[in-house]
Amino acid sequence: MANAYGGVAKSENKSLAVRGSKLRVSKHDHARFTRGKAEMREAVAKTATLMLLVMLWGVPVFAQIEPIPVIRPQAAFLARDREVEFASNLYNEVKKPTTEEQFYRNVRLALDHGLFLHEDFYMKENIYRFFAAVNVASGIARDNKYKKRIWVRAADFDGIFPELRLDETPVPRPAIQLALQITTEHENVNGGLNFSTLRDGPSFEQVREIFGGEMTLDRSIPLEPPPPRTGPHGNEGWWYTLDTKYGKIRGFFGFNSAGFLSNFSLEEKGVRQ
Repeated sequence: MANAYGGVAKSENKSLAVRGSKLRVSKHDHARFTRGKAEMREAVAKTATLMLLVMLWGVPVFAQIEPIPVIRPQAAFLARDREVEFASNLYNEVKKPTTEEQFYRNVRLALDHGLFLHEDFYMKENIYRFFAAVNVASGIARDNKYKKRIWVRAADFDGIFPELRLDETPVPRPAIQLALQITTEHENVNGGLNFSTLRDGPSFEQVREIFGGEMTLDRSIPLEPPPPRTGPHGNEGWWYTLDTKYGKIRGFFGFNSAGFLSNFSLEEKGVRQ
């Protein structure tokens, strides 16, 4: 065979010989060829696996794939059972409020322990224990097979809040309105309440002391001009945030012209308990 320089090259591999049209391969070369094919198949398989991960989960092809931790469902269920048991004990231990301050502190107690994320918290007996609500109406609505809403309307708070006199309102109506609702959809839960009063509630300082959290002044312009301001924080609205180990709480506190609480709404988001 002529080489690149025009000479004749001597064969260095004596294990190859041509006999007619057949090629004879030594056992060593055959094993090396077989091993090369196996390595090629393994490389192709790994590449295909990585490409599948990219299509399914967006994992970069050349990213180092970390082992996925094993989640033990039993541990999650045990933790959830402990939370439910703790909530049930709290229902029995809480003291029914006898003053307005105790009413608001029981709202904060429910927030601190994630009770607005428990469906059984909205039972009539628990609404009475926490808020002294005597007249309670409730119902269940289902938007679809995955989404369920439980609503509660409460009135007549066992003498905690004074009733409005006839000369204070032209149309008879309750001085206090309390509405609660919990919505569950798959594992997501939203729960909370809306409260309004026609009487003077706590002052701004008392609200901050009871509910804590972070409060930010709402600087939006109201659609209608409010009545003249007669006290500190009069006609103000404050956005409220509080993070607990059970979920995120967002809300709003509104104050009347004299600077006393007139309404508030609170919503807690978390997972099913």
